[in-house]
Amino acid sequence: MTVTPSQKLRRRWLDALLPEVAFDGWTEAAAARAAKQAGLGDGEQALAAPRGVIDLIDGFFEDAGEAAKADLALQDLSAMRIPDKVKAGVLAWLNALEPNREAVRRAVSRGMVPWNAGPALQRGWAVADFIWEAAGDTAEDYNRYSKRGLLTAILP
Repeated sequence: MTVTPSQKLRRRWLDALLPEVAFDGWTEAAAARAAKQAGLGDGEQALAAPRGVIDLIDGFFEDAGEAAKADLALQDLSAMRIPDKVKAGVLAWLNALEPNREAVRRAVSRGMVPWNAGPALQRGWAVADFIWEAAGDTAEDYNRYSKRGLLTAILP
């Protein structure tokens, strides 16, 4: 996978921000302090996260998704039944999030307010989608959406 310059900057910003999130939450003030600590100028911040904190949260969950996918790639899922594959995907996702439990909790609570619900739902759907795809789901009808919708409802 190719890493873009904006992803590199976002990763650097997140590395400085995650310790702050445990105390201050996913706030603009915490993001500004972390950007300064990471040595990011205004242009670099705009490139890394044009929508600000929402993009940083998205980047945090994208990184966890990549770690979960890498974990699943190391497992032999071929002999498992579909429910066991989904379980393995959920466990890989939760294991990827484990080191940053407080950041996850703060992101979930931020996603509960109406003006942040859209991005939170999109993130949840993306996770459910990758888990079902890793499990080998190829449904193209309403089953595709119902499976992902049900899984989205239980994921952080």
